[in-house]
Amino acid sequence: MSNNSITGEILDEILDNLDKSMQNKLFEYKDRINDWEGMKKTLEGEHGMRLETLLQQKGSMFIHLDQEQLSIVNTRKKELFINLENTYKEV
Repeated sequence: MSNNSITGEILDEILDNLDKSMQNKLFEYKDRINDWEGMKKTLEGEHGMRLETLLQQKGSMFIHLDQEQLSIVNTRKKELFINLENTYKEV
């Protein structure tokens, strides 16, 4: 594994942190954004920025995610947004 790659364990840690961060953002924005589509767009932007920041904090100057890791990220993102939508509808 090269210096600009990350391990699966670190990726899991990053995605766990990201899930918690996005849950917090949902509650932070819930009083200002009153429809799910608007909330989803806002959170998707936050998700991308936060993921990039977390990857940079854990790795070297440039982080390369291979296809398998990108697939994991995309799957986790889909699951996260299903959970966020359900939470949004409950609050």
